[in-house]
Amino acid sequence: MFLISGQFSLNVIPNIRMFEFFIFSEVLVTNREKLSAGKSFLINVKREMLKSGIERTNVKKIFLINDISEKKIDNLDVSINTPNDIEGLKNQLSKDGKTAVTLSCVDNGKKMIFNLKNKRTVTLESIKTIENEGFLTKINN
Repeated sequence: MFLISGQFSLNVIPNIRMFEFFIFSEVLVTNREKLSAGKSFLINVKREMLKSGIERTNVKKIFLINDISEKKIDNLDVSINTPNDIEGLKNQLSKDGKTAVTLSCVDNGKKMIFNLKNKRTVTLESIKTIENEGFLTKINN
């Protein structure tokens, strides 16, 4: 359940817990149309401790889920367990495209980073497949 009060706070009530996020007026004005019934969104928050000892969570940005899923992916980092795992990623990263891909792993205490020579085609679907194979991914735009 989401409630927007005159004090610009957003309450999220999952099961029994209650979280309160403060939305400053400039963020609210900029994103008001995103906060309507039937729209799914993600929020970027920053937690801070006030001098009074109270912890407060402020909303920094609001993103519509649809906007994120349609966004171009410029850079993708994939964490692999061993250099041999590169073989398992060939099918997902075989097509040339517009995304720079970096593979990283720690092997025998040494951190190794591999930058693929050519940019690859990367979609949210291919990222889900890579993650389902047990790899960690990070999108950097």
